[in-house]
Amino acid sequence: MKTLDEKTTKAMKKYFSVQKLGIESKLRSYGYTVPYGLVILKLGMTGGMPQKDLSEELWGTDSTDGATKTSQAVKAAIGHGLVEQSASETDRRAKYVSLTDSGEAAYSELCGIFKEPEESAAAAAAA
Repeated sequence: MKTLDEKTTKAMKKYFSVQKLGIESKLRSYGYTVPYGLVILKLGMTGGMPQKDLSEELWGTDSTDGATKTSQAVKAAIGHGLVEQSASETDRRAKYVSLTDSGEAAYSELCGIFKEPEESAAAAAAA
């Protein structure tokens, strides 16, 4: 297994740290928090899912903080008309969440935001 030298490792950490900050500022420029953006992205990728499963996939199991972040982001997205919530077909107590048509448009827009750093990272790795 090939290991990276210390200088390369530091450069990579700095690069990805800057990219992370860039993503967060881009999300904020669209009025999105990171949890809000992640909810839209995950629902766009999956076509919808039970809210509990969404929370677990984004933040891990047994994460009360993650459940709160997901709930707040879903509630905000519903208020903006990007997400709809319905009773699960298999468990009436569970909430199923999916994107509306406006949510699909927001998903496409967010894919562009997150694609830019990937392209930059690929170019940096190839250099």
